[in-house]
Amino acid sequence: MIISLKRLKVWMKLIAIFFVCTLFFYSLVVFMNDVLMPFHPYHEPKGDAVKVFQNYIFQNEKEMEASGLFLFLKRLALFFWMGG
Repeated sequence: MIISLKRLKVWMKLIAIFFVCTLFFYSLVVFMNDVLMPFHPYHEPKGDAVKVFQNYIFQNEKEMEASGLFLFLKRLALFFWMGG
């Protein structure tokens, strides 16, 4: 089997073009991801904005019962218990 150098040159050129185009489109996708995605989606809001969810550590049971979280946790446990 004889391989023509001219044909090998054409195939190498095609592979090189494919490789360069693949790298170009990959870098384009990475760049667009960096541009469109916010740097840190969980940062504290600025200005008059209010963060909706914030972790809170209760000091005792009474403080937890006084909040609406206790009712929420009871309802969540009932939901999982009933399998709903």
